[in-house]
Amino acid sequence: MENQSLTSEEFLALIYRLPVLNESTFSNLRKQTQTQPELLKEIFSSFFEDVNEMIAGLKTAAEQKDYQNYTSTLHTLKGLAGTIGASRLHEVTNLLYSKARNNDFSDAANGVPLLHQCIIELKDELEGKI
Repeated sequence: MENQSLTSEEFLALIYRLPVLNESTFSNLRKQTQTQPELLKEIFSSFFEDVNEMIAGLKTAAEQKDYQNYTSTLHTLKGLAGTIGASRLHEVTNLLYSKARNNDFSDAANGVPLLHQCIIELKDELEGKI
């Protein structure tokens, strides 16, 4: 989903068609941790701690126009989101990262609240699953 010629409205419409959580990836994580059920909780607890720090860092970087830090943090967040199967978060991050790599920071400040919303949705989706 790397069509950067979409309007913001078109992009949001596409994003909200994606599942919040890739069930296949989540199922694989669950299988890999089935002998240690607490490990799955630790993985997601650590993920949310790290991501909350990253979101705060992204907000600061966008406000200060520190685009090198902004781009680097997006790259890390994109990888983490993909690893745990956070589909919607991964796609939003991927778009912002692709734009940043092309020196397009027009959505830098507006992207942070959208990333935060994806995290809230992921927490809600995981409720009762871990």
